[in-house]
This record gives sequence, C-alpha cells and structure tokens, in this order.
Amino acid sequence: MMNDGDSYMTRVCAIDAMGEVVREMTRPSVLHRPQLMQRCAWRDDTTNHWSAIYGSIMGVGASPEEAMANFDKAWTEKLPEPTPINGQLGKGETL
Repeated sequence: MMNDGDSYMTRVCAIDAMGEVVREMTRPSVLHRPQLMQRCAWRDDTTNHWSAIYGSIMGVGASPEEAMANFDKAWTEKLPEPTPINGQLGKGETL
C-alpha cells in the first residue's frame, strides 16, 4: 500500500521523466533531422565515422549518437566576430 511519501516520490519521478523527454525532443538533431551518413576512411585516416549534416552545420562522430550529439553542439555554437579587412567590414556585417 502506498503512503503519502510514496505518492509524492512517484509524482517527482514522473515530472523528472517528462522533463527528460522534453529535453530530448527539443534537441536540434531531433527538431531539424539532419542527414545522417556513414563515411568511409579518408586518405591516412583508417577509421570510419558518421556525419550528421543540415545545411552548413555538421557533427561528426564514431557512432550515429556521437555524430548527433556533436551536431547539437555545433548548432548552438556562436560564430566568431567578423574580422575587418583594411579597417572595413563587408556588406551587411557589423561589429
């Protein structure tokens, strides 16, 4: 028979589980569904790897899970500040 403490802990565990589901379902790799490809070894590299690609964003890893995790990291990385050339910025760029 459950007491009030057990009922409370059950609710806490259910809320934690729902939070985990929300975090997983809102990952960039879930929302944007990048193309996942297995790549063969290149030149001197003797290992195969996986690539998750969406536009110009890419994650690479030894497994599909690792490639998707690296894609998520790449999605949230900020681009570096533009560097002025001869003291001027290109069209549409700001500092």
